[in-house]
Amino acid sequence: LSEEIINRGIGDSWKEVNSVLQQIMNDYAGVAARSETLLSAGIKYLGDLYGLSINQLKAGTSHELMRCMEVIDLIQLGELLMFSARERRETRDLHKRVDFTFTNPLLDNMFQTIQKGEEGALSSFRKKI
Repeated sequence: LSEEIINRGIGDSWKEVNSVLQQIMNDYAGVAARSETLLSAGIKYLGDLYGLSINQLKAGTSHELMRCMEVIDLIQLGELLMFSARERRETRDLHKRVDFTFTNPLLDNMFQTIQKGEEGALSSFRKKI
């Protein structure tokens, strides 16, 4: 992938992709209000952005290549963040869900774990040790 990005004749700058990523994260996973609909849409848009980035990012220098790879990683982290926020079906502290307005007492003293595998992300909860 890195050879494709650095050898690409024309393409998008990492700065453009990073700006779009920030806008998607703010609009669909902001702390003001989250919902199943917003988070699902955000996951879809991040998936689209990931595909476009893989096929269109261009780097002219090794420094730009590093930034391109970094923004690709940030897109994947954003997807996992939105997935875990969507799986947490409650409101707790700064995680405010408009479709789940109450705190689930069964999740007190629990950690949410997320794991990305070949078939997608998996979420689970485990007790704090």
